[in-house]
Amino acid sequence: MVKVNLDMRAIAEHQAAVLSHAEVLPTETIAVDVEALSRTLAADQLAINAIPPFDNSAMDGFIIHRADLDSGGNAQLRVDGEVAAGDAAQIPPLGAAVRIMTGAPVDTTDEDLVIVPVEYTDIEPGPQPLPRQVRIDGFDSRKLHIRRKGESLQVGQQCAHAGQDIDVGMLSTLISAGIGQVEVYALPRVAVVSTGNELRQTGESLDEGKIPDSNSPMIAGLVRACGIDQVTIAHCDDSPEHLRKLFTDLSANHDVIITTGGVAVGVYDVVRDVLNTHASPSWFGRVQHKPGSHQGLSLWAHDDHRQVPVVSLPGNPVAAFVSFHLYVHPLLNKLRGKQTLDRPTKISAQVVGEPPSARDRDVLVPAIVDFTQLPTMVTPFHGRHVGSHMISSLVGVNAMLHLRAGEAALAEGAMVEVLLLPSVTR
Repeated sequence: MVKVNLDMRAIAEHQAAVLSHAEVLPTETIAVDVEALSRTLAADQLAINAIPPFDNSAMDGFIIHRADLDSGGNAQLRVDGEVAAGDAAQIPPLGAAVRIMTGAPVDTTDEDLVIVPVEYTDIEPGPQPLPRQVRIDGFDSRKLHIRRKGESLQVGQQCAHAGQDIDVGMLSTLISAGIGQVEVYALPRVAVVSTGNELRQTGESLDEGKIPDSNSPMIAGLVRACGIDQVTIAHCDDSPEHLRKLFTDLSANHDVIITTGGVAVGVYDVVRDVLNTHASPSWFGRVQHKPGSHQGLSLWAHDDHRQVPVVSLPGNPVAAFVSFHLYVHPLLNKLRGKQTLDRPTKISAQVVGEPPSARDRDVLVPAIVDFTQLPTMVTPFHGRHVGSHMISSLVGVNAMLHLRAGEAALAEGAMVEVLLLPSVTR
């Protein structure tokens, strides 16, 4: 049996530590429109209007009296007008029918009324002049085809709960229920900081020894994929003085700071040095997984009343990607008041190829899940080799294999635990 390094934090332990540094943000009132999508409700919502707001027709057809039908459901009736959606309700006299459109109001004070769909008549469906007569053939009058007022939602009935996200279905429901404004939690303002003299921004020339800064756009993109648009990208060289000033400036108008790189024990790992010296509390250490075992977590004091969490991720891109999903995504969801913290959803899938083995630490492998086959298939990148620097392994991924420390190596075709990534695309 492989011995697990107990000096490291467990994944769940570090997740709990990160979440302990976050408090739910204040609330604000916003209009119920498309801009409200993905926002998190801060209060339960009760319907102001019933849904539907009145009795209405479920079909295009004719409204008639049941008494006008013979025992076989047949009738020949004159047509005395029509009711379109938005018109006032009409009750036809006995011996007559009124053409009616889907959604048009029905006066149900007369309990004898039924809607006959156009398919049960001699009238062609679609746009047609108002006929003078209509023949009805074999209609079952037990089927009213009338939608009742409040059938979906009654006035005063709860239609949404605090902590739920506004998706398109809820948006439509809130509008239909007459709710024009809702109280939601504020979205966190996020700063993403990359450090290192070797980094160059997109479009800048790469002199010898320099590399593109791909981490900060990747992390900012993952933040945006969580539905958070207020993201600032900043870069700092390896100067402790510059980095300290940057933290002070960013903490004034951001709710969380995410750093990449500088968390290990190198001579130029300034993130660790600056935060250990000037933040309180500050923790840097290792967590029982790879890639990305080196992690950091701090609180930067903006003033006497406000501390900003700083989550420090590794600098290697795959390690930063993995760490974001394990730690930052739940943190952002807590800040914005989400009912669930949306840690990656776990499923089982059959592995294609041979994944790496987990020895003294859990291993998280970027992968692609294919839901078009049964059983569900998952393909890890680069087979048994996991490299935290292999950024091309992130192309198209929608999942990570979670291989537990000390477990035997898996053969191709084995069932594995897979974490679906909720924030790769928005």
